[in-house]
Amino acid sequence: DPAYQHKRRLPNSAGVEEIMALQPDVVMIKDSMYSTIGRQLEELSLPVLTLGLESYDEYLRDIGLLGELFQEQSRAALLQKDMTDRVQRASRGSESEEQPEVLMLYYTAREGTSTFHTPPTGWIQTFMTETVGAHPVWVQEHSGNGWQVVNFEQIARWDPDMIFLISYTLPSRDVVSTLKASPLWQSLNAVQQDMLLPFPGDFHSWAQADIRWLLGLKWLAGQIHPRLYPDLDMEQEVISFYQYYLSVSPDVTEKHVLPLVKEDLPGRR
Repeated sequence: DPAYQHKRRLPNSAGVEEIMALQPDVVMIKDSMYSTIGRQLEELSLPVLTLGLESYDEYLRDIGLLGELFQEQSRAALLQKDMTDRVQRASRGSESEEQPEVLMLYYTAREGTSTFHTPPTGWIQTFMTETVGAHPVWVQEHSGNGWQVVNFEQIARWDPDMIFLISYTLPSRDVVSTLKASPLWQSLNAVQQDMLLPFPGDFHSWAQADIRWLLGLKWLAGQIHPRLYPDLDMEQEVISFYQYYLSVSPDVTEKHVLPLVKEDLPGRR
């Protein structure tokens, strides 16, 4: 958005008073904020729209709600259908007899300590894994609602066919390179078979509940079942996605987005 720097932005710590001072017609918030800010705004007679934006079903619902809010029901219906079609096309492998064992790992590094985490059953990372036709090895061991820390001993016990490394700060490809050089990680089947792969992205990772999860889903399907997607071209997928969902022209995408994608698309087989 060329005008982004000129738009008024509230700090993350903004309270009800700061929001009310803007005199908005409606306030859109994450549903997790309703019990704090949302309810207070409604008590002051300000309309509040809560959005989930965390799962496939929530995205379908939220697109419909936004369509009603902006009186763009037809556009919302088209987006909902396109999202459904993309999920269906990425699910060809779900009927395959080959269901590889897959591990999604989120990597963090704080104060010199590296930590690995697995997502809960209801999160988008698990949904993507199951949708494309793979078995998420971590679901039986995961308890709780957030990222769960796992140690290398547990990873070695799973010893999955494929590991997808997610990093939201450091480039995931750099983390993968470091792990592949480790004698400890070299003992894993996925590393020996060159199936420890960085999860790609552009400005943001494709392995989170950002609308880019649709790109991550398609890429993951191509990695899990490459024979089912012999003509997969992720660069064209990105151009199409940015144009359809974000109304960004192909030339802008090629100039500003594809350089990031090309840099972060290893693992094409």
